[in-house]
Amino acid sequence: MNTKINNNNKIDSAKPIAKILGFISAFAILSFLLVVYFYFNNLGWCLPSTNEGWAHLGDAFGGILGPIFSFFAFIALVLTIALQSRQVELTSLQSVESQKNLESTLAVMNRTASAQSRTSEAMYEQTKIAATSARLTALSALLNVTNEALRKYESTGARGENEMSDMHSLRNRKELIAKEIISITQELNIPI
Repeated sequence: MNTKINNNNKIDSAKPIAKILGFISAFAILSFLLVVYFYFNNLGWCLPSTNEGWAHLGDAFGGILGPIFSFFAFIALVLTIALQSRQVELTSLQSVESQKNLESTLAVMNRTASAQSRTSEAMYEQTKIAATSARLTALSALLNVTNEALRKYESTGARGENEMSDMHSLRNRKELIAKEIISITQELNIPI
């Protein structure tokens, strides 16, 4: 059933039934008044004075109004059942629509969680790259300082055993730093 549900459906579906129940009540009251009118119009406008007269009056009213009121009560019962059936149907439709909304919300939440996960992974990768870049920058600065110190020794010439040892140590450090830079650039696939 492709029925659109709005908030006023229960009220809208109850209005015609309420009108019909109002008409039934009006007909019941009118029937009562008509029976009273015809009874007293045919038998006179005075109330019975004997028990037998009251019994006849009760039989007349009960015999005429009882079936009429029973018929109206039956119609009211059928209409009430129809109204309750419609309300159960609307509640069921609202439940299905509510479930669809929940499923839609869950799908949106899953997509959001997936996007957040991808964002988190990308941020982790960026952090790794930034740390590696900072490391490369520091190694490059250290390599520059080591090269400057080597140039100083080479331009002045190593004079003693200590200076020769320092120069040799600087060359070893330069090689280690260069190897470390090469290793990092190969990990990142950066052309040298």
